[in-house]
Amino acid sequence: MQVGKDGWCVPTFELEGDLKEIFSINDCEWISGLTCRVRHNGRKPLPSEVFFSELDAKGKRIGPTKMRLIYPRLDPGQSGVAIFHIHGTPARIVMAGTWKGPWIDPY
Repeated sequence: MQVGKDGWCVPTFELEGDLKEIFSINDCEWISGLTCRVRHNGRKPLPSEVFFSELDAKGKRIGPTKMRLIYPRLDPGQSGVAIFHIHGTPARIVMAGTWKGPWIDPY
């Protein structure tokens, strides 16, 4: 875990597969869940969907197996706000993307 700019503890992010090559996560705050700035560098296409799982300090899953991340459609080089609807007090958030066509609106 790390300390966010608001002074609250923020989980560590682990991006899997191609997601780790294209996304960066920063500036997290506890607003409407965990709200973070996500940036797409454009090295690969934007995933159609991104899912995340919460793990505690011992690596045990918290909440549902995978939750869908709410994030905007981003062009290469753009950033936007992503919202993680958290179910516990995770030490780590594991994220994975799916590429099954174009970006799908999470709403």
